[in-house]
Amino acid sequence: MKKKLLLSLSILTILGSMSVNSHYVQTNASESISNNYYELNDDKLDELTNPTSFSSTNPEVTVFIPGYNCNVKALSNSINEEDGKDEFVQQDKSLITKLIDGLEAKEKDVSLYVMETSKLTIPEGLNKEQTLSKVITNSSKLTTEYSRFNFKDEARKIKLIKQSAYSYSLENPSVYTLPKEDIDNKHLILLLNSQNPEQGTDYEFGELEYLLDSISYEYHTKVGKLPIYNFITHSRGGLLSMRYALAHPNNVKSLYNIGSPFFGSNLSSVDSLQKLAGYKKDYNYGSDGYDYGPGALDILNMDISNSYRDYWNNNYSKFEHISFNPIGTYVTVPYFMQVINEKLKNIEKINQTDYTYISGILSALDFFIGTINENTTLLDKNVQVAKFLNFVNSLIEKSYVVPDYIKNIIKGFKAGYNEYDHLGSKVLPILTYQDDLFIHLDSQVAVGYKGRNVKVKMFTSADAYNGRKMREAESVAHNIEFNDKDIIKYVVSKIVG
Repeated sequence: MKKKLLLSLSILTILGSMSVNSHYVQTNASESISNNYYELNDDKLDELTNPTSFSSTNPEVTVFIPGYNCNVKALSNSINEEDGKDEFVQQDKSLITKLIDGLEAKEKDVSLYVMETSKLTIPEGLNKEQTLSKVITNSSKLTTEYSRFNFKDEARKIKLIKQSAYSYSLENPSVYTLPKEDIDNKHLILLLNSQNPEQGTDYEFGELEYLLDSISYEYHTKVGKLPIYNFITHSRGGLLSMRYALAHPNNVKSLYNIGSPFFGSNLSSVDSLQKLAGYKKDYNYGSDGYDYGPGALDILNMDISNSYRDYWNNNYSKFEHISFNPIGTYVTVPYFMQVINEKLKNIEKINQTDYTYISGILSALDFFIGTINENTTLLDKNVQVAKFLNFVNSLIEKSYVVPDYIKNIIKGFKAGYNEYDHLGSKVLPILTYQDDLFIHLDSQVAVGYKGRNVKVKMFTSADAYNGRKMREAESVAHNIEFNDKDIIKYVVSKIVG
């Protein structure tokens, strides 16, 4: 009896010493492992950070993800007046700062870090087709192999650059593990700084997944709980957050996707508008040596987009706890005309043939609206404009002369505004364009996905400059929507509560 009692006490003593702050953690398989994330193989790290159920009481972490071909500077930046270079700096009106202000107003302590992987390079001999993403057909396609980046030992350490809440710099000292005092009872905010932001969605997802699995494991070993993530994203960043949610549903609390191309772009064939939105062709890609890079081609691949939606819908019971908030913007026709005319002088940015077609369409619509009796009610005006648009669409659809991209442009016009809940003030226009001048509204608001909570913002001429960062961003709505005060106010209010 004494022997059994002593054995029991010994076992209890050993188990008591194995706290979450010790060098070892206990797995479901009763296996002791090192608590250094970078020493774990991919499968083990993924297993230990993927909970079997969602817990709303776990600590929240908010992750910011910029768009395609953008690094962390796109989230909060300015132009250095001395050398003209784009810099990562704190902006009082940025979404990051407003979120910090909102959390602190609720007496919540905040920690802010930029997160990076080791410098990633495309493996030698990897061509464009191999960097393009794959459609999702089953769960085996959901995760990636981190080893594809050739991480080994010390190179698997992530880079975390701590920021002061009101002063940012990428030159700050970095660490590869999170200090417990920066995560215990604090709201952690992480800003993704991708090393190859022009790469395909799967490639970028592999980077994001490794970073967040490492962060999750840091929480697991230091505070005894896995975090749940809020994602605030712009443009292609929304696809990355959705890709993560599909693979890690129980790690995700919410998605706030601003101007994200869930179903490509109707204006993708208009090179001039692509350039204004920051998409440029690269001589390193394409069979003719000149095409968009893997990230852009993924965005325009409807097979990939449809596979994300279908997997979400077909397995919705896994995702119904996730607050899915796609946020879209569209513009009034005067805004559209202002952008086109503003760029007329910049021959490099806008093709003159594109300008002739697009400005001609806008002028014709403006002329037609001008012919409507000014005493006609707004409702009757919209009815007349809708009939005119239907007539024009039916006419050009049969034409062999009108280019396809012009047909796509005309399809985006709508009489009046749309039926979604609007952020900010809503004017009563006669004619709008259902697009942020890069991504059409249906794509931005993820039409066809289950469980959406959609918000939209209509941009008028007054918004053409209000949303710009200090740098000279092109005034297409897609470039300035992430800094719109009404969108920022909404996102902050939802996360802060």
